[in-house]
Amino acid sequence: MPRISTYQTVTPQGDDTIIISQANGSPADATKNITVNSLTNLVQEEAGMLYIDTEISSAQILDLQNTPVVLVPAQGAGTVVSIGRMFAKYTFGTTAYSQNGNVFISINVNYIEGVTAGQGFFNLDTSQDMYQLSPADYRVGQTPSAIENKDVVIQSPSPITLGDGTIKVRTYYSVIPSTF
Repeated sequence: MPRISTYQTVTPQGDDTIIISQANGSPADATKNITVNSLTNLVQEEAGMLYIDTEISSAQILDLQNTPVVLVPAQGAGTVVSIGRMFAKYTFGTTAYSQNGNVFISINVNYIEGVTAGQGFFNLDTSQDMYQLSPADYRVGQTPSAIENKDVVIQSPSPITLGDGTIKVRTYYSVIPSTF
């Protein structure tokens, strides 16, 4: 068998496999395969750098007061989603959105059932198309049961009218135990 250093170097793809020796597997130290994607996910999770992209259609934007859009789904019993940063890219259509007579919209990020995940909001109009939302430390004063195993959603505090653009939101988050 040739030396590993003599094999061709390639750019890895998500479904490529990597050979490992699983120390605590059955049997111990057995040679197994993992994918590049699974290794990437593990590294991101351990470093607290997970992210998820959410596309929000014009119809969803117009109904955000009534129907929140899930940005980060609940991660299971005993866990809490901790929001790091959020970026929103607004793609203007042909008509600006309107809210309370203004040509911009304010959107809040909450845990489902009304618990605030961030006091920040961003305004979308025709003059900019990229926004950053850095939520405040929303855990202070919250009981773990109030935010445990809850979806993180985006919603509007008041009706949005007109408009036909879309929003793409990238949410950076980590999953932490609700007790530690």
